Amino acid sequence: MERTTNTEADQLLSRGVAQYRRQHYEDAIISFQAALAIYEAVGDRSNQAKSRLELGTTYSKLTDYAATFAFLNQALEEFEAIHDHRGMADTRIILGDVYLAMSQCKKAIGYYQDAVIDYQAVGSRLGEANAFNRLGIVYRNIEEYDRAFQLIEQAVLLYRTSGKFRPAAAALSCLGSVYLSIREEKQAIITFEKSIALYQQSKDGKGEARALFNLGVAHSMLPDIQTAAKTFQRAIATATAVGDLTVKAQAIQGLRQLKASA
Repeated sequence: MERTTNTEADQLLSRGVAQYRRQHYEDAIISFQAALAIYEAVGDRSNQAKSRLELGTTYSKLTDYAATFAFLNQALEEFEAIHDHRGMADTRIILGDVYLAMSQCKKAIGYYQDAVIDYQAVGSRLGEANAFNRLGIVYRNIEEYDRAFQLIEQAVLLYRTSGKFRPAAAALSCLGSVYLSIREEKQAIITFEKSIALYQQSKDGKGEARALFNLGVAHSMLPDIQTAAKTFQRAIATATAVGDLTVKAQAIQGLRQLKASA
């Protein structure tokens, strides 16, 4: 009977995850709550914690922060009680994300740093990379650029050694944006070019189009108008091929601004 009950709860949990991915957040909450009730009834602490983590994550998408923190803090306590470091790390990442969304950067940093330690404890290089990347973004936001460089570069190295080229490309694009923000255009260009190569390797056309647009911006800031124009044209062609209308419009606007300044 207990196995049947757990199977039902597992199915509800999986359904909730699928609904969450489709951005059907209210439906996901119903599924996660139903799964949680069953796990509580049978005393399954691990899956209770997982259900609460999913509920907290979903409520964060609805910006219901009271419910978000209630479920995430409960999940963290449960993961700590059963010494589940991966669960602790995943929960701390979401808590950090929520605090970052609320512009509470110091609290976000604390949770991300703790997540790094937990991911290291279970040997998750990908989780560690994600946490370092998030830390780099926070330090970029508070304009501590040297620290941001160090952390994002650590993330890129870990992504590469894990064979995760798409997140490595995204982290490099973020790093390039940091260089642009402090007017180090040549270093930004090198970084964006590395990012584009990784996006191409992972066949991520949308990422490639965004990186090409940013590369065009970097060339325009040098200014290297001829190269910037060619790069914006490449961005338009790539964005058109993958149906990214936003990047296409941005690149077209970039070309218009180059012509206006000529």
